[in-house]
Amino acid sequence: MSETDEDTRTRRAGGPLRVASVVLLVLAVVFAGVSGVRLLGADDVRAADVTARDEALRAARSSVAQFNTFDYRSAPAAMEGWLAQSTGTLHDQLQAEKDATVKNLAAGRTVTRGEVVDAALTELDADRGAAGFIASVFTAVTPEGGAEVPKRIRFQGTMTRTDQGWLLSSLDLVKIQTA
Repeated sequence: MSETDEDTRTRRAGGPLRVASVVLLVLAVVFAGVSGVRLLGADDVRAADVTARDEALRAARSSVAQFNTFDYRSAPAAMEGWLAQSTGTLHDQLQAEKDATVKNLAAGRTVTRGEVVDAALTELDADRGAAGFIASVFTAVTPEGGAEVPKRIRFQGTMTRTDQGWLLSSLDLVKIQTA
């Protein structure tokens, strides 16, 4: 057998192996590209969820503090603030009871300052624009001519994303059970 015949057989044997190697390399590059694009897309979704979570929690903290802060001497302004921070059924209820609530706040002759001590989202559906939360609030209630009375109150509620941002759509006291 001549050297030329042997070289030809080696080249032929290397030919299919070389083709298989190139095909595998192309498949690996395509797989890496597709995986990278999907991973970047997943990061975008995660980043959007993180942004929604942060915005909803920030709005919940702000709204709960505002709903627990008022001065009887400016009860109408407090009510307008509550209306601006609410949506849905809560907003409708506040609007329907606006006059009576303002009258009761003024008659109570107290100044209340609310500070959210801690809050957390309990659920988030960023696609639907809904978030549940819990909050612990320190309030200082000062009756006219009296001493400040500190209280700690816990709330649970929901936030709804609207064109104006995240607004409070429900707010309920959490009862503390004692043993």
